[in-house]
Amino acid sequence: MAMTPVQFLQSAATERLKRKWLVSAMAFLMAMFTLNAFAATKTLTVSTDRQKVEMGDVIDLVIQTNFQTFDDLDLSPLKDQFKILGTQRSTNVSIVNGNYKALTRWDVNITPKQIGELMVPPLTVDSISSQPYKLYVSAMKKTGRQGVSFLESSVSTNKAYVQQQVIYTLKYYHLGRFIDGNIRPPIFKNSINKQLKNQVNYQKTINGQLYQVYEWSWAFYPQKSGTLTIPPEEFDGRLQYRGVIKMIRNTSQPLTLKVMPQDASYPKDQTWLPTPQLNLTQDWQTPDKLRVGDSITRTIHLQAQDLMSSQLPDISLEEQGSFHVYPDDPKLSDQETDEGVISAKTVKMAIVPLEAGKITLPPIKISWWNTQTHKQETSVLPAKTLEVLPSLKPQTNLTPLAPQANQTKVSHETTVSLGKSSWLWQALTGVFALLWLVTLILYWRERKQSSHVKTKQANQSVSGSEKISVHPTIRQICDLSSAKDAKGVYLAFNHWSQTFPDNAQQFLSSPDNAAIFEDLKAHLFHQTTLGEQTLNGLCGALKAAENQNSKVSDKQEGRQLDPIYPT
Repeated sequence: MAMTPVQFLQSAATERLKRKWLVSAMAFLMAMFTLNAFAATKTLTVSTDRQKVEMGDVIDLVIQTNFQTFDDLDLSPLKDQFKILGTQRSTNVSIVNGNYKALTRWDVNITPKQIGELMVPPLTVDSISSQPYKLYVSAMKKTGRQGVSFLESSVSTNKAYVQQQVIYTLKYYHLGRFIDGNIRPPIFKNSINKQLKNQVNYQKTINGQLYQVYEWSWAFYPQKSGTLTIPPEEFDGRLQYRGVIKMIRNTSQPLTLKVMPQDASYPKDQTWLPTPQLNLTQDWQTPDKLRVGDSITRTIHLQAQDLMSSQLPDISLEEQGSFHVYPDDPKLSDQETDEGVISAKTVKMAIVPLEAGKITLPPIKISWWNTQTHKQETSVLPAKTLEVLPSLKPQTNLTPLAPQANQTKVSHETTVSLGKSSWLWQALTGVFALLWLVTLILYWRERKQSSHVKTKQANQSVSGSEKISVHPTIRQICDLSSAKDAKGVYLAFNHWSQTFPDNAQQFLSSPDNAAIFEDLKAHLFHQTTLGEQTLNGLCGALKAAENQNSKVSDKQEGRQLDPIYPT
């Protein structure tokens, strides 16, 4: 029996209500699933504002969970090596965009009882234990300048090589309440400097009096040998001490540093690298069967302690008759720590063999000066010999620089542990994943009709018959073609073909287009002469193919049917 319009509308409304109820139920179940998964990875962490302290320093020990708990924290394990001065507890719960987050935090003020390497032992809350945490405690430095306030400056060493890292530390101590004041930044003549700490605040007990301490630190690198003098620093400001406001002026002592030149035995053609530690590693990405025209990806990692990335040397591999090298721009990074700067440089290059047989990639050597042993050392990546097979005829590799399906990559791997998982938990995970998939299907069907109308209206609002005449990547290829940059055109074409593999396959299915691309590869890999119109011909063919794809897409879009029940 046919339904009346009223019955049809009532049936459609009921169906939509059922769908919305099911979507809401699935969302609730997924939220519960997220909470359960979150609860399965409970953690308890321990941290401090600094790990190197002196006797008398008051340390802010932060103990934090990633879950909400109402249990008390047992601090008795700390009492063996630390004196507990105070404890404060806080809890924070938030829900942002449906993501539930809760944490409980304890701020514990402690001070060490002895000198040496001390250990914050594992602490336990809700059967979750923290990892041991090390603190290094040194003897209190005698200043002889104690009063209501004083300035103290120091350097990590009084003797350093040119371009070696030296850490300068400035501390301001005061009693009472700080009102205002200022200290100008230090001056490092003939040096490059980088700030490590910007005003760290803590407390320190000296002769039974509790001082407030402000600390700053810089890493500087002398660029000239000889005697380097760091002038004294001055503080001008006001303090309130025992109910009286005092005008204060404090001055630190000047510091003198002996800067030694580069050692005479160090190779003149090598970059001078004074560092206590340097690491040189590499990763390879190669096909299982390497053939002429295939690509090898070599990634070299250089890391140095107490140097800035701008000091690290260039890393390169010179081309030979048996292979081409296509390097990427190096990536540089600097990490500031309490001990100084840790710098890194990553160089990635694609290597394309040009002939069959055995090819040997030469070793990469980097010399550096060990500032602890005062001797030259050399880090070496050994030579690597590769067996190259002849290329397949005809060549069908559309993207020679793209990793193929049979490639394997040497890299660091990490494992993920789910903690107390079981077959029941895995089964529930599968059930919720299936329900989530059902929810997506229903949501997609609900949105399909309305999105079609909106898309059609949006397309009609675009002025002109073509949205984009030429893709930006193709414009880049054409710019490189005008500059007669064959290698740049080849790399840009590979990037385009990886981004749009269907378009690339259709483009190269034309014999004329494939012939142009083969001429380019023959020039790069087999040293044949490059035709005068090869690069411009490739550019023109790409433009024509892209415009044709755009027109076909517009025609297909125009043939789409209107929805039966327009919204």
